[in-house]
Amino acid sequence: MGVGPVVNNGILIFNRPDDFSVSNLISGSGTIVKNGSGVLTVQSSNTFSGSLTVNGGNLVVNGSLSGSSASVENGGTLSGDGFIGPAVVHAGGTLASDANLLSIHSGPLVFETDSKLKIEIKGAATDGVAVVGNVTLSGTIVLNIEITDTVAEGVTYTLLNSTGGISGYAEGARFSYSGNPLDEGERFSVTSGLFSQEFTIGYGADGGNDVVLTAVPEPRGALLFLTATALAGLGRVRPRRL
Repeated sequence: MGVGPVVNNGILIFNRPDDFSVSNLISGSGTIVKNGSGVLTVQSSNTFSGSLTVNGGNLVVNGSLSGSSASVENGGTLSGDGFIGPAVVHAGGTLASDANLLSIHSGPLVFETDSKLKIEIKGAATDGVAVVGNVTLSGTIVLNIEITDTVAEGVTYTLLNSTGGISGYAEGARFSYSGNPLDEGERFSVTSGLFSQEFTIGYGADGGNDVVLTAVPEPRGALLFLTATALAGLGRVRPRRL
């Protein structure tokens, strides 16, 4: 592609098994297609206003494709910390966090049944999806969670943050983990590498704009708290006068 700007009013196809980075400025109103098993990283703030289809591998948007509409198909992954426009994640497609714990901004966003959301939790931070607009959940959406550092107990992690609300739960849509659909407030256990943690899920946080996970304190932490409280109370007991 060289290093110069690219005007795409036709079809621009990336079909590579290896990793490839694009820093060219892309404009036009055509179509961009990501095929192949490799990782394609888009770095620039582009004015492209056409459609974007991810059929395979991982498309990492670290710049901007905010004027384009994205479709993530079966076997494709869309990730990064940049900006994209309206997006639909189809069955077998994945919207994934990036390792730098930042967000993709997409609006509106649709998860179809059997689509996937992959997130990373690192200590007290997570890399959710910020959506300018509304989010629609349909059917069962697979939730993949990677824990890369000790979880901060009691902390609430935002998976989806929208400005226009999140719909679908009342119609039966659910995130699922390890094959188990998760109802509002349901408690579930995640084991990832060396880490294991229990969470609860909430679909109506921030007035119905967020989907969140809350790390459940381990029993020993609660026991230590109760023991410390009891000992503090004993320390305040006054001796009886005879």
